[in-house]
Amino acid sequence: MDLRPCHFSLSSAISPDSVVCADLVAPGHERTFRLPVVILRARAGRASDDALIYLQGGPGAAAGLHRDGIDEWFDWLTYVEAGRDLILIDPRGVGEGEPALWCDAYERFSQEILARPVSLETELAEGALVLDDCFQRLGERGDFDPADYGTPQSAQDLAALMTLLESYQGFHLLGVSYGTRVAMVAAAENDRVLSLVLDSPFPDGRGGAEQWPETLANALEQHFSWCDETDCYRGEGDYRNDFFQALGSLRHTPWQIRVERWGRTGSQSVAVNDDRFLAGVFNALYEDSAWPRVPAAVAAVHAGEREPVRELMTALVNLAFSEDWFSLVYYAVDCQDNPGIDRGRYLSAAADYPDLLPYLAPLAEYWGCPWSGPSREHALTVPVPTVPGLILAGERDPITPQAWAEQLHLAWPGSRLELFEGRGHGVIWSDTRALKLAKELWQSAGDTP
Repeated sequence: MDLRPCHFSLSSAISPDSVVCADLVAPGHERTFRLPVVILRARAGRASDDALIYLQGGPGAAAGLHRDGIDEWFDWLTYVEAGRDLILIDPRGVGEGEPALWCDAYERFSQEILARPVSLETELAEGALVLDDCFQRLGERGDFDPADYGTPQSAQDLAALMTLLESYQGFHLLGVSYGTRVAMVAAAENDRVLSLVLDSPFPDGRGGAEQWPETLANALEQHFSWCDETDCYRGEGDYRNDFFQALGSLRHTPWQIRVERWGRTGSQSVAVNDDRFLAGVFNALYEDSAWPRVPAAVAAVHAGEREPVRELMTALVNLAFSEDWFSLVYYAVDCQDNPGIDRGRYLSAAADYPDLLPYLAPLAEYWGCPWSGPSREHALTVPVPTVPGLILAGERDPITPQAWAEQLHLAWPGSRLELFEGRGHGVIWSDTRALKLAKELWQSAGDTP
């Protein structure tokens, strides 16, 4: 691991002595990777000889290793009062690491297609061509080999990092969403892991393409149930019926709107048709604070009011084009971790949800990875942890359902499962009880000889 000056500036509130920057040099098949690592020293003084490593979701998300992100991480570390250093790492292909798996042509396409009122089939077909070309060009210049990506590779990099950081007595891994999968695989490869906090976990055998129809349908059913329980809808009709009627209206007559790009000049034109509206809805279901946006937008479609729809789509667009999101890494890792789609089984599963079939069936043709080589025959095996662990799950998590956390808990004797009523995805960020439980585990596991 190579120490180096930080590639970002620090705000005046942060002492340079409290930040250490380095690169983890990781071997690939054709070239080496340089993965940025940032260590944030506990402001109140280090009370423990172990450290906390955060593993973000995705795959494809960077850790926010820039000025704004570091400010937020220091605020979080101060608020949590963890009493130990926080270690952040950008996985292969994201952030400021080298090589970055980035394609300007795909980013331009993604912005341009949003402004066009095209069908989902057209968007997927055109996008697949651009994506294939991007991966081919990256491969030709030596910046992409599919064998360099996947959860095992990320876990190996993490295990190597823990081995190199000899000054710490051990490590607590905090994984959120996809990061839980990396944490579980890494814990099986390095005996310096003291504990795992897995928030919104992806256990073994979950998250593949053929489970998407059920996942989407269940997420919407949970949302309709929440709305019934809270009397969330202010429209005149039945909420579920109005929801699907709103999709039909936008399919027939898309709305052209402009949304603000956060932290950037200019705006993005969006042709809001039915499948993009549905994407905006699913994005909002991740955070319970955003749930009210959905019934407000549904009512707005019926009333012809654009502002609530703009608010819904603004969150989606800014997530998709965030500087911390790398779409190609998502595809590269997902295609290495999961088997190729069985179109027959997928379409059979999609047929169980006729209201959603127009948004599910087209994916059968384009949910594939022709640039990644032969498909994996079976999904990646994720080992059951053996270290002490805390599993956190939101009651209405749309993408990693509560049942997945319960499945993992039953298979993991050393785990504690905590469910959070009325919460969505990533409860560590929305519920103080989750932080309290995590701190208790870090303290008890850190004290274990």
